[in-house]
Amino acid sequence: MESKTTINLEDILPPSAYEKYSDLVTALRRGALNGSYNVARQTVVLLRKVIGQTRWENGANLIDIIRAIGRGLVSAQPVELALGNITRRILYIVRHEYKNIIQEEEEEEERKNNNNNNSSTPRKATSKLSINTTSPIVDNNYSTSTSESLNNILNKNTETDYTRNLADLRRNVIEGVIELMNELDNLYGPIAEQAQRHIHSGEIIFTIGRSRTVSHFLKAANSKKNLSFEVLVAEAAPSMGGHIMAKTLTEAEIPTTVINDSAIFAMMVRVNKVIIPCHAVMANGGLIANAGTHAVCIAAKLYEVPVVCVTGLYKLSPLYPYDQDTFNVQLSPSGILPFEDADTADKVNVANPRFDYIPPELVNLYVTNFSVVPSLRSGSHQPSYIYRLLNEYYCPEDYAL
Repeated sequence: MESKTTINLEDILPPSAYEKYSDLVTALRRGALNGSYNVARQTVVLLRKVIGQTRWENGANLIDIIRAIGRGLVSAQPVELALGNITRRILYIVRHEYKNIIQEEEEEEERKNNNNNNSSTPRKATSKLSINTTSPIVDNNYSTSTSESLNNILNKNTETDYTRNLADLRRNVIEGVIELMNELDNLYGPIAEQAQRHIHSGEIIFTIGRSRTVSHFLKAANSKKNLSFEVLVAEAAPSMGGHIMAKTLTEAEIPTTVINDSAIFAMMVRVNKVIIPCHAVMANGGLIANAGTHAVCIAAKLYEVPVVCVTGLYKLSPLYPYDQDTFNVQLSPSGILPFEDADTADKVNVANPRFDYIPPELVNLYVTNFSVVPSLRSGSHQPSYIYRLLNEYYCPEDYAL
């Protein structure tokens, strides 16, 4: 098991990279970055700069630096799980590229050895095989190689030595990080492409609050000729993000109705499908979303309405929601009880949580920008498939930064 090395980033990072790191930490602490997407992209930009400008000797050294940066960012804003997700994703890129280089070197060396052996070994004359009927035929070469293969499988050391200095590692890792950045920049397209497979003419779609991913998804479905549907939007008090969402959809000529949050159960009987965004997807297949989403999913379960979550997989987290309070934050009480009402405010406690946790049994499908089938560009997954996506995105060694 790898040990976590404690390092001083100010001593290791070049001044420009450390300044960018400090600015991002400050912005996270002040809440100046809005939305998981902006947080994720800023994290990728920072780590790309660090990988390209910092002097590091080998893969192990680079892994320690990236981990230290990830821990600093997560401690600045623990509820923004995208910080840890992006850090783990880039650690996966480092490990993957390191192993690829080692494998290529070993294969090249093996080819050279085989060529040398073939050129130096004289060709022997073939002879007929004499069969001894009293004893079984044993291919010594086959049995040896088979036993060695089984031994490698059963006793394989899964730990990799990352202390080698590989000349191509920096270039390959930067290329992988650029691919990740391009994935984020083109996030909505692969998700929106699937909209017309999930939304059908005449349906009533329910959503809650404001979401860029959901709005792109609904607009893509509306772009299909002869496909008409209606959207019900819960206002998501006290932020009232549903009002902004309704304006966005009506500008795209999608029939939209805004309802107050207390009418969710009353209106759900008319709904054909619920489409929700999320803040994070947890390792057990559950999700964290804006407050009020849990009530929507419970109402959908009661009326047997399917719930579809549309999200980019940069929100996929390998963490489990054992303590849900650690993934939540209390917002200002002024959205519920104005400070002008001082007499009442002094006598009551006000709770204004930002998030809800929705267990996996309340979610039917995740529509994402990634598929476990290599031939498909994007895909939809049931909550029980989340573990496969974790294997595609992260290494178990990096679950705990």
